Formats: sequence, structure tokens, C-alpha cells
Amino acid sequence: MTSERPIRVGIVGSGFMAQQHSAAYRLLPNLLGESVPLVALVRMAGGRRVHELGPRYGWAETSDDWRSVTEADDIDIVDIVTPNDSHAYLTRSAAAAAKDIICEKPLAPDLATAEQMAADVRTAGVRAAVCFVYRTWPATQVAKAMIGSGRLGQIHGYRGHFLHDHFADRASSDSWRLDPRKAGSGVIGDIGSHALDLARYLVGDLAEISARSRSLLAGTVDDEADLHLEFTSGATGHVWLSWLASGTPMDIGFRVMGDRGALQFSWTRSNELAFYDATLPAGERGFRTIPLGPAHRPAAPYLPIAGIGMGYQTAFVTLLGMFLAGESATPSFADGLMISRYMQAALASAAEHGVPRNTL
Repeated sequence: MTSERPIRVGIVGSGFMAQQHSAAYRLLPNLLGESVPLVALVRMAGGRRVHELGPRYGWAETSDDWRSVTEADDIDIVDIVTPNDSHAYLTRSAAAAAKDIICEKPLAPDLATAEQMAADVRTAGVRAAVCFVYRTWPATQVAKAMIGSGRLGQIHGYRGHFLHDHFADRASSDSWRLDPRKAGSGVIGDIGSHALDLARYLVGDLAEISARSRSLLAGTVDDEADLHLEFTSGATGHVWLSWLASGTPMDIGFRVMGDRGALQFSWTRSNELAFYDATLPAGERGFRTIPLGPAHRPAAPYLPIAGIGMGYQTAFVTLLGMFLAGESATPSFADGLMISRYMQAALASAAEHGVPRNTL
């Protein structure tokens, strides 16, 4: 794909996600070549460190005013990497100015706000993506293709998890993720939005969700949760979430089970996919490891030899590349809205059930 001029990008936010997105934009031409248009990193707007970090991350200009990104004539795409409670007004401003939008997940702290954001981009007729990067990860794309081709047969079960121990050794924290006014919820909205998107992307829409959660750290948001899923297809599933998972620095994963086989993935071995072929004779069955490589289209741009490996940064390169190339697999605001509905259902269920106190 060629372009008469680079796509001009502006970003609002200067934290860790701004770092990841900025680096991904700079890697795009090296890794994906002419399959995506060139981009120009025009302007970063954000907090107190924006003027220090913007030039370091490759942005030509910096600003204290977010409107210098969302409303500027020299910006084509607005990238929103700020806390959840600011996504809505940034989206509305960018959509009103006819900018395409990339927004970190989840869309908003609550469902009503997510609905308004989806309506804003729909009314404006702009393209808008939400950063569910694990669905665009090459191993997930390969799994999706294998499921779609029937290699697993009729899907009947799903098991997912997203665990990390980021808050496990902290008696308290000033992270905005522990503030329900900014985040909306804890693990269910934060890492849980990723885990729910993976479940929906691989198996399909949910018909029912029930949940139990525990608030152990700050006492204000959910720190651990167990989600029980029923898909419209009739499959059932479970998702385990925790950011107090001592001994697990970070792992997101899934197992998809069908009557002809199963697939298994863990971020701890993110360059591999495990496949179980239930059609083999009983004495020959067992999970076998598929190392990602040039034989897999989603991984081919990054891996000239199977087993070389990709890192976390590649997840953002892949998603941004999909968006710039106009690929339909890019997670949209419609996808983000559906996950917000699931999140609200899970939070409502957890609030209804409470935490069981009786022992048997």
C-alpha cells in the first residue's frame, strides 16, 4: 500500500502505553514494509512529562493541550492512551473533528459511556479501533484460523485466564487502576476485558455470564474474579482473573476444546501454539507444539525462521498495522462495546452474589 503523504498521527497520553504505541509506529515500516502506509508522529499531548518524553519517543511536537491533537488540522489519527475516565471526551472531540481513532481498552469505565462513544464514532462515520492486542497476536490468529477450518470440530469448552502479580506485594498503591472513579472496576475491566475479548473472538458471542469477585487490596475494586461463561453456540467456559497472582508476573492464555481436538496457548510461551488432535488413534494422542514461523501468515513478517520469537512490542505493531491496512480483523469500537456489556454483566453478577462466607 502506498500513500502520497504519511498518515499523520497524534497521541494523547505519555505513560507506559504511550511508550509502547510510539515504539510500534516507528517499527511499522521496518517490519511490515509497504503493506502499511508510512506514518508521521506529529504531536504528543499529555501530562507533566510530555515535553521530556515526547521527543524521546519520536514525536515531532509536544503540547499540554489535548485539543491540539483531537482538533488539529494536521492530524489524521488520534491515539488515546489515557486512563479510562478520559476516553469518552477525547473520542467525542476527535470524532467531531472527523479523525480516525485508536483507543486503549476498555472503552470506558461503564457501559453507558461506552455506548455513547460507539454512537459518536458511528455518527461521525470515522474508523475506530480498541486495543485488544492479544486477539491480533499471531498465535491467536493461527488458532482462530484452525478453529474456523474445523480442525477442532464442534467447540464445547473454553478456559481462559489473565494473571499477574503487579499488585501482589503492595499494601497500597496510588495507581489509577485502583480508583473506581477513573477505572470503573478492577481486574474485570482491566485485564478481564482482554480475556473476555479473546473468549468471544475464538468461540463466539456470550449468552450468559456469572461472576464472583474479591476485593482484597484497596477494598474499592475487584482484585480477583472468576467468570463462568455460556456461549450462544452452547459451549461453556471459565475465565480466571487476578492481579495478585503471586509467582505469575504475567500470563494470559486460553484452551479451546472441541470434539475433534483442542488448542492451548500461554503468554509464557507466546511464540508457540499447542494442538491436540483427537482424531488420531488413542495411543498417538497428545498435545504437540507448533512453533510460529514463516508458514503462518500472521507471523511471517516477523519470523523468517520458526522459533526465532517475537516480543510484547510486536503485539502493538500487529494491531496498528492491521488498522492502517484497513483489515477487518482489527478490533473495533463495536467489539469494545460488546466487551463493555460483558463487563457490566459480570460486575452486576458479582455484586449480586457477593463473597460466600459459609464453610462446609
